[in-house]
Amino acid sequence: MSVMTYLVASIVATTPQEATADLDRALADGATAVELRVDHLADCDDIMIRSIAAARPESIPLILTIRSADEGGAWDADDQQRLARLIALGPAFDCIDVELATYDRSANIRQKVGLALGGSGEPRRRLILSAHDFAGRPAKLTAMLARMLEHERVDVVKLAWRARTVRDNFEAFELMREAAAPVVAICMGDAGLPSRVLARKFGAFATYASVTADRAAAPGQLTVQELRQLYRWDRISASTKVFGVVGWPVEHSLSPHVHNAAFDRTGFDGVYLPLPIEPFYESFKAFVVEALARPWFDLAGLSVTVPHKQHALRLARELNGTIDPACERVGAANTLRFSREGRIKAINTDLPAAVDSIAVLLGMPEGKLEGRSCLVLGAGGVARAVVAGLRSAGATVTIAARSSEKSAALAVEFGADVVEWQARSARGFDLVVNATPVGMWPETDATPLPADRLAPPTAVFDTVYAPAQTALLASAAALGCRSAGGMEMFIAQAARQFAWWTGLSAPVGDMREAAEAALARRGPGSLHSDESE
Repeated sequence: MSVMTYLVASIVATTPQEATADLDRALADGATAVELRVDHLADCDDIMIRSIAAARPESIPLILTIRSADEGGAWDADDQQRLARLIALGPAFDCIDVELATYDRSANIRQKVGLALGGSGEPRRRLILSAHDFAGRPAKLTAMLARMLEHERVDVVKLAWRARTVRDNFEAFELMREAAAPVVAICMGDAGLPSRVLARKFGAFATYASVTADRAAAPGQLTVQELRQLYRWDRISASTKVFGVVGWPVEHSLSPHVHNAAFDRTGFDGVYLPLPIEPFYESFKAFVVEALARPWFDLAGLSVTVPHKQHALRLARELNGTIDPACERVGAANTLRFSREGRIKAINTDLPAAVDSIAVLLGMPEGKLEGRSCLVLGAGGVARAVVAGLRSAGATVTIAARSSEKSAALAVEFGADVVEWQARSARGFDLVVNATPVGMWPETDATPLPADRLAPPTAVFDTVYAPAQTALLASAAALGCRSAGGMEMFIAQAARQFAWWTGLSAPVGDMREAAEAALARRGPGSLHSDESE
């Protein structure tokens, strides 16, 4: 195996037929190495295993793993049986994975592992010495690494532990960059995704992926296809800039699909990741500060979603950053940009995106809504950006929300009027904007405005974009009202982010296509625009 970062497909099939099919798919999807988890193939004899191993091209390294139940595997028989199988199967493989806990158990075990690796006169297999902690970071991680490196026959060290926070990835990156031997360092779970995607950037020996989402070998494992297509694995290098969406939660965000598609179309050297950060200012601040303290991490920009938009503005102020007036107007920032020297700039793309999307719907020049009357439903974060944008563009605004206290406060702040929620009606307005989550999956039959309170020529803008055709939009179409959904606002704000970060024109068509394709694959459940970036 040459010096490179391998994309290893872990095969955890339970029958030889499934294992062979998974091997074929892994190779078709672009895996550059394969791990055969023989602990899951309990009913396959050695002849069957060798047959599966022989099916792969010689150019694809093959790793033999019989993982113990103690470290997340399916092998629950004794060590001697496992060692006997390693010795018998070893010649059909290029690498053998053995847990540190097993290897340290006795000199006899180490001797038998040595036999599995190959003796004089035969090709030598490489030893991957591994340790896995599904509870969290091992208390003595550094000492464990040192002990692994002390063993003479070790070729690769693999450490995997469950990430407590996304900040745990920084330690994994440091292990990849600084260890004296080839290292695999994996943070498991959703918070550990960066360690899997950025392994190539930081020179790890490998990253591990599943063949299909339902056959992940460990928590948080991505598929080979996701790594290569969504996260553009083949294009990641040491110079790749890192971007991401920060929020809680973010696992269903469309932004990685949208921005990575834009990077791909324009050839920009960047990768965009979901970054789940607990809903506290100190957690948000800690991630940004730790990232900026490591210039080699190359953090270049962040999309910021709930509940961190106010935190982003607060941090920009605290770090004496440059703040766009729209942030001050809305009281939140949804986009951050960082220089190599750690300087921070904050803008809000929600406000102009809302105005531009509505202007297109109404057939008005961008940013110009003078003389237009608008009813805004809701008084939350989305409503705040919409009201601020409409007022800055010259529209008159009336707010209706279930909380009369919130609607009144928002109205006073932005010079708007208020109508009681029970009395809301689109009649007499040029535009009605739904800035609530009403109508979002799974409550797709719900509407924030009954059809009998809606009539032409009032236009309708719904910030919900999943489903694409909400009950409100369906009513508007049936009545002949002009209408548009939240996807337009989402793409508009994302395009502004991309252009600000990169200095390039945003490939809007590709971004919209990527978002719609991701929604179609995912099914009806997704995000309300307050969870967009």
